[in-house]
Amino acid sequence: MIDHAERSSRLGATDVPVILGLSPRRTQHELWLEKTNRLEPWAGNDATKIGNMVEPGLLDYAEDKLGPLDRDVRLWCEDVDYPLAATCDAIVRDSGEVVEAKSSGLVGPVYGDWGEAGTDEIPDYYLVQVTAQLLCAKTDGGHLFSLLGGRGVVAYEIPRADWLCEQIVNRCGEWWETHIVHGVEPELTQAPDLEVVKRVRREAGKQIGLHPSIAELVEQWEESKAEAAAAKKNADACKALLIHKLGDAESGEIPGVGELTYFEQQRKARHVGACKFRTLRLRKAKA
Repeated sequence: MIDHAERSSRLGATDVPVILGLSPRRTQHELWLEKTNRLEPWAGNDATKIGNMVEPGLLDYAEDKLGPLDRDVRLWCEDVDYPLAATCDAIVRDSGEVVEAKSSGLVGPVYGDWGEAGTDEIPDYYLVQVTAQLLCAKTDGGHLFSLLGGRGVVAYEIPRADWLCEQIVNRCGEWWETHIVHGVEPELTQAPDLEVVKRVRREAGKQIGLHPSIAELVEQWEESKAEAAAAKKNADACKALLIHKLGDAESGEIPGVGELTYFEQQRKARHVGACKFRTLRLRKAKA
């Protein structure tokens, strides 16, 4: 496992899609905050934790298909003059081919475009990540085994594309030189992710002066909070009236709309005690 200090001192294969503008979750500004050690380490979420749980099983499956694997292999790209590295889930011992394990749709819908088995039709951000690994491994091909909700394990073949390798080398080199060597902060093209800015390291007791124009943003924030509170209050009032209209019934049919239900459910004891509760739902009428 790579520690935070090492991760911030180089570009990894998972950073490459961010620099090429293909990451659906991270921005170049967030990447800059990470690489300049301005963020507290990320603890992960349910999706990453589940991914870490299923990865060993996927690699076992890959080993049955491809032969012995060396797992968690760290490689450096020796052909560039900036720190570019990749940590591969595995390398096929006999051929040196890269093996990557992914999952999608286990805690929600399948995310991204996944094609037929045996093709390289995987989401662009994964294609770029694997290509960066091929570049570091100096090999012509790799494999991606993905556990997809509703499909099971699907194996993809990723051939090396020299034109994409060239793009990665050039774009990542320019990004590192501009934003890390010269310290230029990437422009914010959208509001930053709230969970990311919460992780920014703070200096105890430090206070700064803010531009007067920020008062407009403060006003928007206050108005948005008030609107959200009013919307919740209205929603709660509507919900109470609907439950009241049911009287002592558990459900009611609304002509042309559907069925309003208020059935009892039971939560099992886990981190909190077991309890019973009811949930108001609308089952819409079929068109």
